[in-house]
Amino acid sequence: MNENEIKRLNDLKKAYTSFIKKPENQKLRIKDIANHLKVSEAELLSCQIDSSNLKYLKILDYNIFFKDLFKSKKVMFLIRSNYIVHEKVVICSEIEYHKNKIFYKDKKSLIDFNYHKIENSFFEKKIHQNKPLLSFQFFDKYGHAILKIFLKSKDYNIFESLADKFSFTYDYSLQKNLYQNNEIIDQKKSINLDSQKNQNTKKIKTDNLILRTILEYASQNKFPIQIHASGNHSVQYHFGLVRNIMDFGPWINVIDKNFNIHVMENKISNNFITINEINGKCFYQIQILDENNNLILLISADDKYHKEFNEIIDRRINL
Repeated sequence: MNENEIKRLNDLKKAYTSFIKKPENQKLRIKDIANHLKVSEAELLSCQIDSSNLKYLKILDYNIFFKDLFKSKKVMFLIRSNYIVHEKVVICSEIEYHKNKIFYKDKKSLIDFNYHKIENSFFEKKIHQNKPLLSFQFFDKYGHAILKIFLKSKDYNIFESLADKFSFTYDYSLQKNLYQNNEIIDQKKSINLDSQKNQNTKKIKTDNLILRTILEYASQNKFPIQIHASGNHSVQYHFGLVRNIMDFGPWINVIDKNFNIHVMENKISNNFITINEINGKCFYQIQILDENNNLILLISADDKYHKEFNEIIDRRINL
């Protein structure tokens, strides 16, 4: 470390303390506070390290980490991009970890993430709605979130013991990198759809209400769908029903017991219906891209419900 890194950290501590003293700022998410202060989310966490409620971690073997983590009963996995937050609550005895993947024991995918891109990891313990909220949070070298894992049962000792096991003295790594661009661009998981085209695939531009149409129809008619959300070096999957569709400000949300997704609807204007014809049958997907043409959300039919899904899309195409 050098004096500039120490000064940068101390200046941020002062700016953060001053910012959250204002009542109107106290309920903001940490990502929004970081954006206001023009720093990354992880750098903002780094100025709150106290070796008790917020610890810096160094994890060299994720097989050991997840083996111990999955001794807890229930957790929630969260990934995000600029306009999408995707959350899944799972029972740990039903999932496994191998290399870059977390999957159910029936082999259905839950999360793909690139652990090689994780350079900053934290354990955080705080009080949320009068209850302890414990989490592990993983960031790339620029301080952008890759994956967050929240405890959803009362196995506090498992999370805290795991945090102690991987605790590491903070080395000012985030202050050494003066990268200021808060844009999340997932180069590994980005998909350029033009490279995916073949003679049997058609692509039709559609509006940002297509997501609402799919979610509401699937909810009303109680048939399952697939939702794949891309984050920063991560992809998280939902296979199943969606039930409670709600609006909060610019966000359209699914708020279900074990699955939540939040999408800033007015920002997802780069949307396509793709039609892939195989053996005379049509298979539809909804593909939502960001402004850099990266795929951030994909919605398709559950394997046994192509007919119902296709009916929704056919109506949309014929409007």
